[in-house]
Amino acid sequence: MFNFYYYDDDGYQSETMWKFLMALGIIVFVIGLMILLVPQILIVIVASILFSIGGIIISNAWKLRKMTHRGQRIKIRWLD
Repeated sequence: MFNFYYYDDDGYQSETMWKFLMALGIIVFVIGLMILLVPQILIVIVASILFSIGGIIISNAWKLRKMTHRGQRIKIRWLD
């Protein structure tokens, strides 16, 4: 269903995908182990994710506000 094999310019399989998946698996495993050992850390993880998402939304809203106040047109192209 999913193809995780990527090829470089010479036609050889790229070595970076398995390294990325291995690192991602180790990170998720360690986070799960930390939550199991110290359940209070789940509060910190969830709060930091929500804090980051909120900051990104506020930043984008501020940029959009500045663009519309300067009279600039915002052009969104869909499948052009």
